[in-house]
Amino acid sequence: MIQPTIDRSTLSAATDEALMKAITKREQLALNELTVRYGKMLKAVVTHVVHEDAEADDVLQEIFLQIWKEA
Repeated sequence: MIQPTIDRSTLSAATDEALMKAITKREQLALNELTVRYGKMLKAVVTHVVHEDAEADDVLQEIFLQIWKEA
């Protein structure tokens, strides 16, 4: 079993770079933290562009899915 690079106790202190490295190793906690950090800001930007809350949620989900897949 591969040892995680980030655990719950160090998650909030991890840099964005460390989160992205963990995401490349498929560590779900890292993606969750990235979503917590940037989800609201990204949703505000997307909502400003698409003007529809449900569509903004779909776009936001696609953004984080793409980060997960392509990291």
